[in-house]
Amino acid sequence: MANREIWKLIKYHVTGTIRPHERLLLDRWMNQHPDNRKLLAEVEEGWARVRDKSFEVDVEQAWLLFLKKREQQQPDLFQHKRRSPLYRAFRKINRPFSSGSYPYLLRIAAILLVGALIGLFAHRFSIHMVPDSHDPQLLMEELVTNNGEKARVTFSDGTQVTLNAASSLSFPREFRDTKRIVYLEGEAYFKVESNHDLPFIVRTEGVDIEVLGTEFNVRGWEQDPEVSVVVREGKVSVEATQPDLPINKSVILTGGLQTSVSRGEVPREPWEVDIKNKLVWVNGGLHFENTPFRTVVKDLERRFNVQIDVRDDSLLDLLFTSTFQYAQLEEILAVIAGAMEIDYRQEDSVITFL
Repeated sequence: MANREIWKLIKYHVTGTIRPHERLLLDRWMNQHPDNRKLLAEVEEGWARVRDKSFEVDVEQAWLLFLKKREQQQPDLFQHKRRSPLYRAFRKINRPFSSGSYPYLLRIAAILLVGALIGLFAHRFSIHMVPDSHDPQLLMEELVTNNGEKARVTFSDGTQVTLNAASSLSFPREFRDTKRIVYLEGEAYFKVESNHDLPFIVRTEGVDIEVLGTEFNVRGWEQDPEVSVVVREGKVSVEATQPDLPINKSVILTGGLQTSVSRGEVPREPWEVDIKNKLVWVNGGLHFENTPFRTVVKDLERRFNVQIDVRDDSLLDLLFTSTFQYAQLEEILAVIAGAMEIDYRQEDSVITFL
């Protein structure tokens, strides 16, 4: 079994979301060699120290991010390949595990994986006070992701949320009021647990999205000119809450429909969209459809934790369309360069379009 699949099974195991057929695969892998079982024990031990019942991290993404950051911080460990035990450990865990695996290499892999989890995600989960018009002292929990990070959280009512990179989500530890209200800055995909007695409301950048039970995506970074909402299934109401609007107007979205709300305006009339493309980011992809290049640049910076400079400002208003099911930075840069007939240069985490 490939290493990518093994880390997914380990993630499902330590977060308590593994399914019966996945449990069989994991057991089969553990029985292949005693070192495999030792590796899982190392990960379990480290995860137990940072685990939060409501917070799930992307183990594989954390591991890849850790490798990238470690290589940037300590390039000598990777340049001197023949002499570096750490490099050989990385090479070892990037191949399928076998009976020839060395115990100390597996132990290094487990320790570094736990270190990646702790260093990249554990400190992101914090508690702070969020001002609310009904209760200014309402105690909220905040989940924050940086560029290159993605996280998932399950609320006390069972609602599941996937939070995109460079985003924040504030929510109460328990929903006890007549409404379930959360606050979003950035992008998130919601699978709301149905409860007709407790409407669910997402507040973001002057827009309220109210639902009873559905799946939908909200995109609304502070620096973006508009907030967009797309519904996979169910029904939501989208209302602009900014002051001094000429009229108070809300629109209703059902499955397959999208609307957007520009600053100081009411929601636009809904239109049909390809839901699969709109939600491809949840499973690791990226989708651009007639997207201004300045927005493409910002999305890539958030997703891959890089800095992008564009020498020719006239490029920023050009429209770009492409879909990447499993987004890899190198592939995206090559496609952009070919489609826009421009060159680029990459030095570590800095990319320059020439």
